[in-house]
Amino acid sequence: MQYCSPVSRSVKWSKNSPYQSFLLIGLFFFFVAHLLLLSPSSLEDDFTGMRVIHPKDLLSFLRNDPETPASVPFLRNVAPSYSARDGVLYSTEGGKPKFKLLARKTNLYQENQIAHIRDSSAFLEDGTEITSKEALYDLVKSQVTFMGAVKSRFKGGALVESELAILDMKPFMHLSIPTTEAVHGQKTNLYSPVLFDSMGLEYSEEDKNIRLLSKVKVRISGPKSVEVLSDRCNVVQAKDLLEFTMDENRIIERQFVVATDPGMFLKSRRMEVHLQSGRQVEEIIALQDVFFENLGQTDSKTQGTGGKGVYRVQDNEIKLSEFPQLYQDRDTVTGDTITYNRNSERVEVIQSNAIYNTNPPPNR
Repeated sequence: MQYCSPVSRSVKWSKNSPYQSFLLIGLFFFFVAHLLLLSPSSLEDDFTGMRVIHPKDLLSFLRNDPETPASVPFLRNVAPSYSARDGVLYSTEGGKPKFKLLARKTNLYQENQIAHIRDSSAFLEDGTEITSKEALYDLVKSQVTFMGAVKSRFKGGALVESELAILDMKPFMHLSIPTTEAVHGQKTNLYSPVLFDSMGLEYSEEDKNIRLLSKVKVRISGPKSVEVLSDRCNVVQAKDLLEFTMDENRIIERQFVVATDPGMFLKSRRMEVHLQSGRQVEEIIALQDVFFENLGQTDSKTQGTGGKGVYRVQDNEIKLSEFPQLYQDRDTVTGDTITYNRNSERVEVIQSNAIYNTNPPPNR
């Protein structure tokens, strides 16, 4: 009995010991931590809580990631300080949000002060939206470089597509695409949609204008399509106005903006195309050293020159002023203004002075 009594007390103590519960709880958390921290896992797996990943595992994953336009050396040789999924980055000025950036995944490199972003969507204060497959956010320069299937949607109704775009946020929002990059765009909030191609683009928050920088081709759709070729184009969204100019470094003989439609050739040093929301293209204004030729005639040729030409597309009529001259075959008409209707071939002249049997201007 003396031997069994201590054993009985020992069993009773083990059943009621308060340390046993703590031991079981400790074992439970040990196994949970072992599964979460030591088991291999893909960074692409969805998770709802915080997960600790060893830097070597993270760096190995980044090196095995497919090459992308943003694969600069430090992105593959240095593990990020932080990695987050479905994040939101804000830029504020005076407590007021100026810029919001949504990201499916963000790797922050604290030493370089750069965030590498996947599947980015940026929203500017003026309503502009920019999406891309990747982005590099330089926190020091306040600059975001968008790469891969970049789409820029402007509040004025223009959509621009490119493979690269750079957004500078200081001193004001400024979006630029280098002239080495092809730009494709459209402005669809018009009765006659405008399609454009160029090399390079700039957009400023100050005036909301879109500037096409080089090798510009603009096509205005509608019952009578018009195509304009130039070196540069300024899209004034507030006025639905396109301003075309040429590079002054070109030789003088090639400094001409050219506009064509079926049967019509028009060129000048500068050109403006006036559009209106809900309506077709209204008129094309050619400025300085204007020349036009009506190509639709089979039995005769009509050409005209002047300092200014206003082509009313819907009326199929062109008005020349500033020392205008109209040439039909070997006949020449001059005056203060000359209006030529392409449908009826009617010519209206103010202060007319007709001259016959003269040579027309050189071919275009």
